[in-house]
Amino acid sequence: MSHGTYIHFDDSRWPLLIVQYAGTPTNEQFAESLARRSSYLDRGPHVTVLDLSGAPNPGPPEQRHMQVDWLKRNEARLRDQSLGVAFVTDSAVMKLLLSIIQHLKPMPTPYVTFKHLSEAVTWAAECLERAGRTTEARHAREHVGPLAGRRSA
Repeated sequence: MSHGTYIHFDDSRWPLLIVQYAGTPTNEQFAESLARRSSYLDRGPHVTVLDLSGAPNPGPPEQRHMQVDWLKRNEARLRDQSLGVAFVTDSAVMKLLLSIIQHLKPMPTPYVTFKHLSEAVTWAAECLERAGRTTEARHAREHVGPLAGRRSA
């Protein structure tokens, strides 16, 4: 991936979805990413890893409001289709932001925060395993080794 601002979606290990943020997206990029995340809810049950380790700051307040609104609009779909969400960050500011968002609109699905992408993918594989998706869980685990120690791809 190139340097700069981007939001990268990796669904190559579906039903594991990894979304990586680099830089601070524009409001338009952020809105497009929320629309794309909505499209994954149409695809069926899955677990999401949101890698925020490449985002230097939490972004503008408009994006936080967009996120809360998206959570509200998609609450039932998230409850039905999301097996869990893992956030990847070691930023105290980002952890505080996630806490605030969860306070404003709690996630209707299990969620955790990790410092490393490999830890998040391991947790995601466990979610898939609990949902009876053993083959997909094994495929996710096969990719943990190359991710070990990496904070973002």
